Amino acid sequence: MIKRILLISLIASLGIGLTSFVKSEFELAKHLDIYYSLVKEVLINYVDEVDPGELIEHSITGMLKELDPYTNYIPENDIENIRLLTTGEYGGIGAVYRQREGINYIVEPYENSPASKAGLRPGDIVLSVDGRSIDGMSPDELSEIFQGQPGTKITLTIRRPGETELLTKELIREKIETKSVPYYGILDNGIAYMNLSSFTTKAHQEIFAAIKELEKEQALNGIILDVRNNPGGLLMEAVKIVNLFVPKGQEVVSTKGKVEIHHHTYLTPADPHNLDIPVAVLINSQSASASEIVSGAIQDLDRGVVIGERSFGKGLVQQNRDLSYNAKLKITTAKYYIPSGRCIQAVDYSLRDENGRIASIPDSLMKEFTTKNGRKVYDGGGIMPDLEVKNENLSELGTKLYLRDIIFDFATQYYLQHDTILPPKSFTITDSDYQDFISFVKEQSFDFTRETEKALAELKEMAQEDELYDRFARSFDQLAEDLKPNLEEELMYYRAELTDLIQTEIIFRYFGTSGQIEYSLQEDKVVQEALKTLSDSAQYQTILGNNP
Repeated sequence: MIKRILLISLIASLGIGLTSFVKSEFELAKHLDIYYSLVKEVLINYVDEVDPGELIEHSITGMLKELDPYTNYIPENDIENIRLLTTGEYGGIGAVYRQREGINYIVEPYENSPASKAGLRPGDIVLSVDGRSIDGMSPDELSEIFQGQPGTKITLTIRRPGETELLTKELIREKIETKSVPYYGILDNGIAYMNLSSFTTKAHQEIFAAIKELEKEQALNGIILDVRNNPGGLLMEAVKIVNLFVPKGQEVVSTKGKVEIHHHTYLTPADPHNLDIPVAVLINSQSASASEIVSGAIQDLDRGVVIGERSFGKGLVQQNRDLSYNAKLKITTAKYYIPSGRCIQAVDYSLRDENGRIASIPDSLMKEFTTKNGRKVYDGGGIMPDLEVKNENLSELGTKLYLRDIIFDFATQYYLQHDTILPPKSFTITDSDYQDFISFVKEQSFDFTRETEKALAELKEMAQEDELYDRFARSFDQLAEDLKPNLEEELMYYRAELTDLIQTEIIFRYFGTSGQIEYSLQEDKVVQEALKTLSDSAQYQTILGNNP
């Protein structure tokens, strides 16, 4: 009885109505009783043996799917993955690996990691761990084996492409720290570029350290902060990064939830580093959450220009809540609002149609807000860039060659045949190299079927069902012949695009992620637009609504 009174007092202090709580508590008790009796009946009477833990975990997952994609149950054995996402740190061998047709292979050994020190290379196939075959293991199972307490030993047996004998590599697991800023440097006109890939606990420190280091080289005339493809992370790190460019005490973001304890306003906590330097934030459709707080706050405060493509539109805040037996619940507790007052959440998960489908908020329902200088901005659809610049999409051929790892495998072969290459900005493959690539693709029995060919086949089936095919058979056959690709001709037609993909993958073998980024900046239309804008003071000020 005392516990119940205390609970009711707590509920009241959280701002939840008592009547609503009592009703909800009855419904909860009723359905939990039903659920327990149902599970018991299944375990006792179902014809086959059932694992109760697995059954209930599936039911939990199914229940949470009815809420939103970000509310997740985290069992104890997955806690290490959460630590990686929030801190960028974990215990393990320090390598990215992938599974293809049941084969587990190394994609990237991190710099100075146990994997790198042991000489693991992209393309190495892992056959066994500590003498135990990993054949048939899922990527999750393999992850559990590779990760572990720093200082513990692990032995890998690998097959290296181009070599006949198997290799044995002994590694000592270490504390692995992944970088939030994989690359930074000075581009044209004294403008700094920084690639921010995540918002872990050290993101702000890494950005600040990068600025300070570049300022030692020369006076900076602008900063490009690239958060494209950055899915977000810790909200407070976003606040601190914005704080580098805006005064202390400035509101960056606020959160509002059903319960008052989730209502917070986040102000910049320190003096800024530089209030005057021109800033450009680069975004695309995969910039989400904390990336949108940074780009949205910079835009709302008219502190810099936002360039690229419309962002993802995730205006939801999650917290990790402790559960029994060391499990956790990552739960959406609030929506966040940036300085203009808008929430950029693009999907309303509380509204579903009769089929359970969720729709994006239509443009017609978006509300208008204004920035500090009175510029119009809108809620409900991510961050709209001040300057929209779209990078060209890959061709269908390039996409399929990339996704099927044919370009990855060719780069592995090239790496085995060349000890060194020129620096990223100077490296190019030769005509002979590209001919080797064409031969390599043919050797892979690569079957390139266009989506238009598939659509024609479907149209042919429909025509047959409607008894129209015989009348137009000649036209169908001629069109099919015209659409059938000649692989070598296609590879030559898309040579420029494929050469870029090949060079990017080869550079990664020698110079890692930082080398890839350095190379890609040369032809990056969004970066070029940012350079142009930051170099033109009049245009920059006009975009922000200032009088130049």
